[in-house]
Amino acid sequence: MNVQSTLAIERSVIEAYGARRAEPSWMVERRAEALRLFEETPMPRWDRTDLSGLDMEAYVQALRRALESAPAAAPVVDLASPDGVDGSWPAAVVQELRGIPAGSAVIAHVAAGIEAPVRSARWVDPELARRGVRLMSLSEAVARMPDLVRAHFMTRAVPASQGKFMALHGAAWDVGTVLLVPRGVQLEQPIQIVTWMDAARPLLFPHTLIVLEDEARVTVVESQMSADGETAGGVRPLVAGAVEIVAGPGSRIDYVALQTWGTHVQSFTNRRAVQDRDSQVEWILGEFGCGLTRGEFESALEGSGASSHTVLVFFADGQQHLDLLNSMDHRGTHTESDIAARGVLNGQARGIYRAVTHIHSGARESGAYQKGNILVLSPDARADANPSVVVEESEVQRAGHAATVGQVDREQLFYLMSRGIPEKVAIALIVEGFLRPVLDRIPSAAVQERIRGIVSAKLGAA
Repeated sequence: MNVQSTLAIERSVIEAYGARRAEPSWMVERRAEALRLFEETPMPRWDRTDLSGLDMEAYVQALRRALESAPAAAPVVDLASPDGVDGSWPAAVVQELRGIPAGSAVIAHVAAGIEAPVRSARWVDPELARRGVRLMSLSEAVARMPDLVRAHFMTRAVPASQGKFMALHGAAWDVGTVLLVPRGVQLEQPIQIVTWMDAARPLLFPHTLIVLEDEARVTVVESQMSADGETAGGVRPLVAGAVEIVAGPGSRIDYVALQTWGTHVQSFTNRRAVQDRDSQVEWILGEFGCGLTRGEFESALEGSGASSHTVLVFFADGQQHLDLLNSMDHRGTHTESDIAARGVLNGQARGIYRAVTHIHSGARESGAYQKGNILVLSPDARADANPSVVVEESEVQRAGHAATVGQVDREQLFYLMSRGIPEKVAIALIVEGFLRPVLDRIPSAAVQERIRGIVSAKLGAA
């Protein structure tokens, strides 16, 4: 269904909002242009994901109220230690900040009501700062690193023209992180980004921009979460987020995203990396929250020798609806990509997994493979796996795909139960075994354990 909205926000509202945030004229202009694109761009029409229930008029009115009433961006609080936040911060955020190792850095954002500024706190190991690593809120970076933000913010990776929700994001972004890793700097400890949304907040537009210069290396772990709660003024909260990764020549990033928004949230997030020659982007993605999720993640392998690999784990239960699209776009020669995805569905959940690999003409000696598997635990759950490979070049190393959707093997379940194992525990063991091939590909044991904990909690709630 094609759903249109009538724009009720004038350019003057955007200009006043930018002025309160002390934004330069070029950023205000980008917001205004994105707002125009939002009005002109039709709602997307995604097969198997119906958006007719979205009350876009209500979101536009909520956005107007936010733009007119939101105060200036609050300064980031620099912590003396990574766990130095006080008890006024959400317990989940405090937990995320515990155990941050030396040689690392963390930034946390807490978004409460739309009429309150986003609270941000940061800790950066002094050695990282000495080596030129910069970790800032997006508002900070606009003021302190304007050339970098102007060059990369929604220009190449995730432009505002990439659909209606990204246009909305470009007009209304309100919380964000910028990470710069300078040339030749290789970090051993992960950088952590934490975003928490209050249960009753109606709108959130988080943005992450990561720029790696030549031969830089970093691991980034980004956690997005909220408590389950009631709808905000009768409207389910909307998140429209973007992650942009600019990978310079010879650089490498392991990017981990763990999404556990509350099940009352509707999320539309695009994550995209633009890769120069010999760069490497490793996506490790866990999608577990939201009532409705549309997640897109893509690597644009533009430079010769660039490579990208995805490990995707998802679990939907209750009445959750997950629609996930992973794309690998090969344009450079000798590029390589690999996608390994496994998901579990329970209750009345709906899961759509889409993977597209495109090897363009001229991308000689490139290779790609993708594999997706979905395990269905409930007769009321529904899964779709849609792999796709488009090859326009005759000289390729490999190009293939595979996908399966299946239920729990009743013989396996009977075998375990016949040994005295309760059915719930037996199913948990089967799920663990099903997910292990992709979990074992995650280099961080801590991330593996976090995903196992999330999956265990979901199974325990069944």
